Amino acid sequence: MKNNTVKLLDQSNIFPWLSHIPTYKEEYQLAKQKIQSYEGKLTGATLFSGMGGSAWGMMKAGIKDVFFNDFEQHAIDSLKVAFPDVDEKQMTFGDICDLKTEVFFETTGLKPGELFMLQASPPCQDFSNLNTANPNKAFTDRNMLFMQALRFVKDLQPKVFILENVPGFYSNQRVYWAAMYQLSSLGYNIRSWKLNSRDYGSRQSRPRFWVVAYRKDLNVIPSKPKEFTGTTPTLKQLIPDVLYLYSHQFNGKLLNPNRPIPTITKSPNYFFVREITDFSPAKSEHDDSVARRLLTKDQFDTYERMSSYKDPDLRTNPVRMEEYIEAYSKGVPDTDDSERNERFLETELEMYPSEFAQMDELGAQAINKALITPGITFDYPTVQELLVLSDFPPDWPTAGTSYFNIWNRIGNIVLPTQMQAIAEQCIEDLKAYI
Repeated sequence: MKNNTVKLLDQSNIFPWLSHIPTYKEEYQLAKQKIQSYEGKLTGATLFSGMGGSAWGMMKAGIKDVFFNDFEQHAIDSLKVAFPDVDEKQMTFGDICDLKTEVFFETTGLKPGELFMLQASPPCQDFSNLNTANPNKAFTDRNMLFMQALRFVKDLQPKVFILENVPGFYSNQRVYWAAMYQLSSLGYNIRSWKLNSRDYGSRQSRPRFWVVAYRKDLNVIPSKPKEFTGTTPTLKQLIPDVLYLYSHQFNGKLLNPNRPIPTITKSPNYFFVREITDFSPAKSEHDDSVARRLLTKDQFDTYERMSSYKDPDLRTNPVRMEEYIEAYSKGVPDTDDSERNERFLETELEMYPSEFAQMDELGAQAINKALITPGITFDYPTVQELLVLSDFPPDWPTAGTSYFNIWNRIGNIVLPTQMQAIAEQCIEDLKAYI
């Protein structure tokens, strides 16, 4: 569905249970002070910028963001609001394959070799262990987008280049060594690690593969970032009203929320249980039969009957539509026609009314109530909760497309706290050149 209207979600009213989290304005001012402590000498650019996780982490480390690129317009719309001190000309929308490096020099005024840090997070779906559609995971067009990042490295000659991807990037040795050979030939000393974001102070557990490279003329080898020594909060501490966590990652079991926050993927994979009316919680950790399927066959048949194409209410009532979509897309029993599922979803998405595409998080929360298993109410996290669980302030500016589009972008981000830790290590390594 195409939506040409830019609308920011109204997040001015922070939900009470998130009031202890610093706001966007508070964190932004602290980040600006950190940049000023380096007299604005440290500049950074991000490619595949998304909703700004990398740029936000770099800014909090004291690096002044001067250039963004993404091929999603809603991402650029969000970045323009989230980073108001960056000139809009330095936020480029479009396919990176068509982006000339001259645009960087023209919009930033920097010359080759002057940029401190360039960070890139090219698409990772083909490398992900969760992706079974492309078992070869080798030199597909999408996989090779990292070469576009290396094209920028060649022309910009940043002091530091950082590449982030899923651990599967390293598992695919052909792609990994092709990238390392190219990067080394461009004149960089390289180190790489598989790091879990939670070891670096992030609220969420997310294993990722990182490549850090310093220009060889600096005569410095990258150091592994120092791990966080404090205590990170559990899901229950951040969102006290959650009784249980449900995720397809855990084979349908209801999990105690007094645990680290699992990875938020690009596809909606979390449900919070906030209400239990007729279910024994003691069984939840050991017996997954209740939560194994969100909908029984009888429930699904009811949804299917109510969602006839001839039913006008289906097309105008977001709650009714979402009930059917969830029923149809969550692995309904006795339904093994994935092609039919996909075709249905594509058709229905084109039929969504514009007001559904621009719904705010309170509307999303109401839609969550459509997911009911006898005795248990499953809620999707609100947008504010997803942001907080991903190291953002709860009121981070977000261009209002659909709730699930925003979830997709959050699932693809670089967690800012981990990016900050890695950027701070780079600054420490290269302090002689600052």
